[in-house]
Amino acid sequence: MKKSEISALRRRWPSEDVENLRAQLLNQSRIVKPPHTLTSRWPATHERLVDLRGLTVGRYGFDIRFVTLERIDLSFVRGALTAFEAELFDCRFDFAALTGQPRLNRRFERCSFRGATLSRLALGPKVVDCDFTGAKAHKLRSVPNTVFDRCTFDDSDLTGAQFSDTSFVDCNFGAVRFSASTSFVRCSFTRTIIDFGMAQVSRTTSDGTAVPDQWEGEAEATVALERFAARHTRAILADDEDGPALNSAIQDRQFE
Repeated sequence: MKKSEISALRRRWPSEDVENLRAQLLNQSRIVKPPHTLTSRWPATHERLVDLRGLTVGRYGFDIRFVTLERIDLSFVRGALTAFEAELFDCRFDFAALTGQPRLNRRFERCSFRGATLSRLALGPKVVDCDFTGAKAHKLRSVPNTVFDRCTFDDSDLTGAQFSDTSFVDCNFGAVRFSASTSFVRCSFTRTIIDFGMAQVSRTTSDGTAVPDQWEGEAEATVALERFAARHTRAILADDEDGPALNSAIQDRQFE
């Protein structure tokens, strides 16, 4: 889709329509028995999904709570979208740009995140048949005891991602980018081929067999840590009022 078409999708959402969707979510969360529904004033997409494409949620965010939703198209959504104790089936988040420490919690099945920006996303614990092809998932982290079942991460960027106590079953990791700060701790891989590259691997198994602890990027990570510490110290000694605030930004650059 062309940039002009994406911009048009985002321009079509006045604040009152976004507020209407927030009200719908609140009302639906009060209904105990799923499935729940959202409506849009736009016609269904050609794939017969509820058309919420291009939704821009602004500083107040878009919080999906205690609902079960099916066949919602949130492609090109932008802003602080989160999900808590929610179940989403056959939904699209293609080329979404999620910001503000996003969290997608509970169950996602047959959902697409192709080309999405998912920086610092916390995801889990049940992710089934989901497609993260081409996603930019810097510092993605799994919640404890997450299971990725039949998920695709081909061509995704998992720089700085942190997976702990996580299972990967029948997943694909073709041409994935890891960094020295990517880590797999107490993870298990079943019928899943993966090249860990520079990532740190600890107490992990593959098809029931222990994977030797490894960290090819350890030297690089150590150099990056020393470089960051030196730069931060110089800022403090120079009485740079921005010194402490540089912490997160510098760390993100050095360790990625």
